Amino acid sequence: MKTPKDWERYQSQMLRKFETLCDSNIWHLTTDNIYYWLANFKKNREHEYLAYEMLDSMTHRNKLAIEASYHRFLVSEFRHITREFDKTVPSEIDTWLEQLSSKEGFPTNNVRLSPVRMQSDMGDSSQSVVRLLNSKLISEQRKLILDENSYKTVKGYLILLVDDFAGSGNQFGKFAKKIQLNRLKENNTIIYAPAMGMSAGVEKIKTNWGIEVFPLESVNKSHSIFEGSNTDQFRNNNNNTIKEALQCYDDMKNAYGYVGGSWLGYKKAKLVLSFDWGCPNQTLGIFWDGKNFDRDWNVLLTRRA
Repeated sequence: MKTPKDWERYQSQMLRKFETLCDSNIWHLTTDNIYYWLANFKKNREHEYLAYEMLDSMTHRNKLAIEASYHRFLVSEFRHITREFDKTVPSEIDTWLEQLSSKEGFPTNNVRLSPVRMQSDMGDSSQSVVRLLNSKLISEQRKLILDENSYKTVKGYLILLVDDFAGSGNQFGKFAKKIQLNRLKENNTIIYAPAMGMSAGVEKIKTNWGIEVFPLESVNKSHSIFEGSNTDQFRNNNNNTIKEALQCYDDMKNAYGYVGGSWLGYKKAKLVLSFDWGCPNQTLGIFWDGKNFDRDWNVLLTRRA
């Protein structure tokens, strides 16, 4: 893989960019996190160059970005759905938002919020979204924790299921089976709105479970850092092709003794995606799967639980 001729200048520009993203809290990382991870590649310039490019491609959604996405959803698609469900829902946006977020007394309508997680489940990613929404947009009084018996007592509600990321759709399917979603939806209206969703996984959930799904941001193959034909330019770089970049990445796997199954991400999604609280397993393993190298490995991201 060809590296920039003016390496020091390229390196300096990229580091300044990363530092700005960290210092401005656009990335929920520190510059030390960045330097430690990049130190893994110091002995090979081609590897180091690809590491810079992969990091530069990262899509990170912080809490403010996710909150803004849910705010847009609540005042647009979700408000229209809610007004069809309950004619008493106010038409004025400000009044509607005040009603949703009010912490005074019992909720005035049957809108409820639930994480894609049962009380007994491990993990906290969907709970992170719920806590974020409870802080400003939807009061905690509207929160539901669903379980395998909820269909017996939870009736007549519009239930908004939330999560940070819908990937393959498998995790949602496991949750849906546990809570007996098909029985729950007989007496309730179910809406699933992940902050981000892979197109194939979203379609799988719609088909398998017959509910409306509204990913607030869609992720598809074009988001993969290595997406394209072998002869396509890598990241619009005239010096390297997709094939050359993938060959270099494969060389890194061998050079650092990686033996895990997440090198290209779950189901070879080849994403570089993260949230303030971690990354999905569709993200390249070089960023987070530190236990599967044959040496001490400085991870940059933690796996979202």
